[in-house]
Amino acid sequence: MLRKETDKTRLRSMSKSVIKSKFFSESTANANELKKHKRKNITNESNDHVLQKNHSVLDLPIEINRQKTKIDDSEPDEFSDDDPAIKKLCFDQHGESSKDPCTSGSMWKHAKIELDSTTPNTSTLDSSEQLSFRQNVSDIDRRKGSSTLVKYTPLELQFLEIKNQYSDAILFVECGYKYRFFGEDAEIASKVLKIMCNPDHNMMTASIPVHRLPIHIHRMVSAGYKVGVVKQIETQYLKAAGDNKGGPFSRKLASLYTKSTLVGQDVTCLNEAGANSSSLPNQYLMCVCEQNLKQQEKQIGLVCVDPSTGDVIYDEFLDGNLYKELETRISHLQPAEILLSSDASEGIRNFIVKVVETSSTAEDKVRVEFVSQEVVSPSKVYDIINEFYREDQNCLQSVLNLSKPVITCLATLCVYLKDFHLDRILRITSNFHQFSQRAHYLYLNSQSVKNLELLQNTWDGTEKGSLFWLLNQTSTAFGARLLRKWILQPLLDVKKIQERLDAIEEIVGGSLELFCKVKEVFKKVPDLEKGLNSVFHQRCSPQEFFSLLQSFEKIRDVTLDLEKCVVSSLLHSTLSTIYTTLHDVKTYKNNINQLAVRDNDITSLFLNTEQYPLIHECKKKISDICLCLNDHLADVRGVLKLPALQYATVFKLEYLIEVKQSHIETVPTDWIFINSTNVVSRFHTPFIAEKYCRLKELKEELVIHTNVAWQELLQQFSSHYIRYKQAVSELATLDCLLSLANVASQDSFCKPKLVDGPAHIDIIDGRHPIIDTLKQGQDQYVPNSTHLHSSGLRIQVLSGPNMGGKSSYLRQVALIVIMAQMGSYVPAASASIGIVDSIFISMGSADRLYSCQSTFMVELLEVSDVLAQVTDRSLVILDELGRGTSTHDGVAIAYATLEHLIKDHKCLLVFVTHFPMLFKLCELYPQSVINSYMAVQYNEDNADSDAAITFLYELTEGCAAKSYGLNVARLASIPDCILNLAHRKAQELENQMSSKVQFGQLFGAEARNLKSLLEEQHKGNTSHSIFK
Repeated sequence: MLRKETDKTRLRSMSKSVIKSKFFSESTANANELKKHKRKNITNESNDHVLQKNHSVLDLPIEINRQKTKIDDSEPDEFSDDDPAIKKLCFDQHGESSKDPCTSGSMWKHAKIELDSTTPNTSTLDSSEQLSFRQNVSDIDRRKGSSTLVKYTPLELQFLEIKNQYSDAILFVECGYKYRFFGEDAEIASKVLKIMCNPDHNMMTASIPVHRLPIHIHRMVSAGYKVGVVKQIETQYLKAAGDNKGGPFSRKLASLYTKSTLVGQDVTCLNEAGANSSSLPNQYLMCVCEQNLKQQEKQIGLVCVDPSTGDVIYDEFLDGNLYKELETRISHLQPAEILLSSDASEGIRNFIVKVVETSSTAEDKVRVEFVSQEVVSPSKVYDIINEFYREDQNCLQSVLNLSKPVITCLATLCVYLKDFHLDRILRITSNFHQFSQRAHYLYLNSQSVKNLELLQNTWDGTEKGSLFWLLNQTSTAFGARLLRKWILQPLLDVKKIQERLDAIEEIVGGSLELFCKVKEVFKKVPDLEKGLNSVFHQRCSPQEFFSLLQSFEKIRDVTLDLEKCVVSSLLHSTLSTIYTTLHDVKTYKNNINQLAVRDNDITSLFLNTEQYPLIHECKKKISDICLCLNDHLADVRGVLKLPALQYATVFKLEYLIEVKQSHIETVPTDWIFINSTNVVSRFHTPFIAEKYCRLKELKEELVIHTNVAWQELLQQFSSHYIRYKQAVSELATLDCLLSLANVASQDSFCKPKLVDGPAHIDIIDGRHPIIDTLKQGQDQYVPNSTHLHSSGLRIQVLSGPNMGGKSSYLRQVALIVIMAQMGSYVPAASASIGIVDSIFISMGSADRLYSCQSTFMVELLEVSDVLAQVTDRSLVILDELGRGTSTHDGVAIAYATLEHLIKDHKCLLVFVTHFPMLFKLCELYPQSVINSYMAVQYNEDNADSDAAITFLYELTEGCAAKSYGLNVARLASIPDCILNLAHRKAQELENQMSSKVQFGQLFGAEARNLKSLLEEQHKGNTSHSIFK
């Protein structure tokens, strides 16, 4: 019988078995590769690359459609997504003009495959319930408001079952080479991700390519959503060999993500940063609990955790109804997500919501979640803690020593993070640090952080123009995060400050070139802190792990030479710790196949497989089958009489025998036809089919065994987590020192002198560090000196014209103190600082409409907070207190507050005012108060021009004659008619004021009453506002 005469007959007989063949296609076919193959088909004129529809099983789905043959009720996408041949069919049928399946839903709807309505395994739910996520999901339901029964596809049913368990998450469902969204999730994803959304079967659907998953996860969580990634847990071959042949691919939720829980391979690309990554600060998850006490006070517990870095911050403190202390902690920690109990008070709910609204943008939202009170009720808190820490009694005891509100927060986080599989980080109690350590760090409240622009500027909220922007010349993301902490927590220990200054001096003085190699290595390393925690959470990819080991090895090698050269005690201990703690990284690195890491080949990852018996045995069986198949090639050559014949691989289908159409009659009838082109037909012999099937099964087993071994390796490495964490901490310290050394190497920076004695500030020719940098190449910044001593002249009453430089001077003094106590050089000719324990600054120039607080109310609340917390070592800065009300009331409040601080406190104070009456306090308290003003040059002959005054920006002893507000108005282009009238009215008011000889006639009674209230408050030591 001739071969050509039997082609059609054999094709029909084979069609059914070929569709079910386990080796019909690869389950991991890549969409990009398919498109590339398609383009090749279009551009290549050779018939060798064109499928013959009359001789290919690729036409069979259309034939099945016409005959309405019963097939399994799997979602069509289940087959098409992973099958390169079916993808090829769709491309051939619809051409380039067809919609991209990654954005237009299922391509199977174009192939018009119909599922028979009599498909088994369906049940009817006769209910009028709306389509939602229920406990029991049926594959047949009624549409909302309709009696029509709706038949769900298997994939839709699978989605509904998973969605029922995670109804608060947007689900990314893996379907072959794309991730799909369904229902409301698809509509939300369409808006946030700006992708197409269209109806498909019974639901709206949208999709994204697999390789874009990390970016889209980041966008969704940044918009404030919780995200779930649902992955296929079986491949085409395991599915064919198992009991699920007729159903959809098995899927389960692989991971959950929110803005604060971005850890794992799905978001790895976001954490690869080599160079400066200041845009990646800590993403804290903050849990807050409160307990009401008497006299309107509240005891608040707080725990913050960043699972990506391992940092855990806790605190317990007393607060009032305005939550000023909680606001301070939020401004420092800048949480990405906040957890509250569902029974939290209305006061704290409103406060958190308003803070979130003012600090969030459409693209970057702080997420707030309310945890059910039943989950972590007071009766369950200690049971949760005891169970969570039962394997380590030392950790359990240290946790139980914390306050009850903190323990409640910790228990809440243990339960919450369990769904994310990130709760293990809370067992590392060595990562726990308390926020309120006023005995060790300079205290900065929320207003000081904001007004001094420590992390963000006040005009557009970005880093540019902040102190962090100036000092951040770090090369690593973990170094930048540590530098933030140094800025927000300047030291009080003179010895530790001096160690930092000495290290910086050594680097600047001659060792800077020696550290260039370290900086070059730092610029190329990924985020080691986040990488280490990815390993700890066992969510690390081989590429990330190898990069981590490689970076550790390079850093260890370069620090060995440096350790022998440095003299500074801090540099020596830092380099020594880095070298000793990383002693075993080379052992891990030497057992990993770098080529396999590069090619993402998990099965060849381990160089020495003998320590993994299952992998070793599996590889041996695979090798034996490959040898058998290679030996079988000789038999095939003999049958076909083609001595040079080699196996072909097409679409990752291996061991194909290609026979030219002109020699098709030489093919035995028992060979299995795979596909064909105009030039060749491809076959498997029965022997190849059997062995190839077994080979694929073994390769699947090998992947499973390798993944198990991979997880064991990560677990083994994680057993040394604390040691490696210490190494990363020392690397961050070194990076910060190098950054500050770069700053110190600039002109006109000096090494400050820190004194552990009475608080004082002696600065010669100090400059505002940020303005000085921003103005480089433009106008030169005018330096000014500052002399404040707690035992002498400690209060400076500052006046001068508007725009004369008063506010810049205030910030200059505070910023130099912060820089000095964090261990940095400062912009001055010389500086001597007696340790300051807190900085309070009130510049009340903005209202808080969301809290129904006017500008004046905000100002007085800030002053009240200062008066309640000020100490003899505080630096207090008050800018134009009393300007938000009438002149009489404003002068009275300013005078009484200033005299109270003079008489009853020993703090250092800079008090800015436009009220001339306050200058008289210098005469009453000459030992403590000095008057100063910002000088101007005034041209009496040219008073009507814009050049009537020239700002000199020089701090001068004495009192300003006037504020020159009208001249500033002229510079602002206020119309002349208004300026002329204002000039006449100013003359009239000056004449009236000059007639008031007695100061007490103006405001004496008001000032005395307010002063008595201040004294009463000070004696009562209360934190409530005195201005009511």
